Amino acid sequence: SGQATFTVTSNAAGTSILTALVNGSIPVPASATLTVKQVSATNSTITITPPHVFIGNSRTVTVTVRDLSNAPLQGASVTLTSDRIGDTITPIGVPISDVNGIVQFNVSSPNPGTATLTAVANSVTITPSATLLFTVISPTLSTITPSAANLIKGTAVTVTITVRDTANVAVPNAVVTLNSTPALPSGSTILPATATADGTGTVSFTVTVANTGTFTLSATAQSGTNIQALSPTVT
Repeated sequence: SGQATFTVTSNAAGTSILTALVNGSIPVPASATLTVKQVSATNSTITITPPHVFIGNSRTVTVTVRDLSNAPLQGASVTLTSDRIGDTITPIGVPISDVNGIVQFNVSSPNPGTATLTAVANSVTITPSATLLFTVISPTLSTITPSAANLIKGTAVTVTITVRDTANVAVPNAVVTLNSTPALPSGSTILPATATADGTGTVSFTVTVANTGTFTLSATAQSGTNIQALSPTVT
């Protein structure tokens, strides 16, 4: 057929002009241009929005691979690792950059704290790395209102609790209980016994005290495996 096939590899980025000789001396009139692209460590990025997630849940991490000219680079093999033990990183699909240079991963952990995530594309480490905060219920950022209440025995007061995590984000569906120290006298009620927070992390209780005295109301909130006594109280 008069055809000859060659495999060309290069360790350097740039453009080459390929020419051919027949029988070692006769030049082929046509030439070919070969452009080799290289991953740029600094043009490539790791994006996490928002950069926090409650323990047990996952956050999508996007790695965008770019070349030395800041153009998206397709076909790069990408890995993502954490500096912590126990974090789970799962690629979404095949971890090869698409036409937009993008590869995505789901990252989750049962452990609170900050993970440093590092991406490597075609053996090039992307800089800078990115951080992802795994949050839990915050005893101090969560709130209870009112902070104090003076009641006539037999009357009711509404106690509202808002559960927030260590990133100061509301924790929806947290299960909350409200207790009294000392125990309320006979005939007193805290209703409901437990309640589930709404989408804003908020839940309300109705407290009726049947006799006189001073009582401190405190709350405990649970989301998944995370159980936390809240610092604010009502007296």
